[in-house]
Amino acid sequence: MYISAFSGNKSFVEIFVIFYSLHLLQSENMAKGSESNTPAHEYFDTMLLIAHYYASRSAAMGHDQLKPIAAKLAVSLLRHTDIIPADKAFYEAGVMCKVRKYLVLYSIPQAIICVQS
Repeated sequence: MYISAFSGNKSFVEIFVIFYSLHLLQSENMAKGSESNTPAHEYFDTMLLIAHYYASRSAAMGHDQLKPIAAKLAVSLLRHTDIIPADKAFYEAGVMCKVRKYLVLYSIPQAIICVQS
């Protein structure tokens, strides 16, 4: 399942609020049952993290002082290209790193290291 990106801050924040509300409900239900570490629970937590990264990145892009954080969040989203479209994620991260004059030192599945040139 892919997450398609939305263009406004409001959409990302709404998605995050929905996921977070569902996460709270799910956590309450997990405390009552024994389904705490199922694959569905881990997938949902990953989706919540992705929604959080998108909402934070979208909010940070609106402020000049937070643009470096937005670029780092775009790079962090590259860890989840099994869920989000890889071509769009790499393009957005590349454009943001180019604007910030970051150099990608190396890229492995566990870490993508960027430094300012």
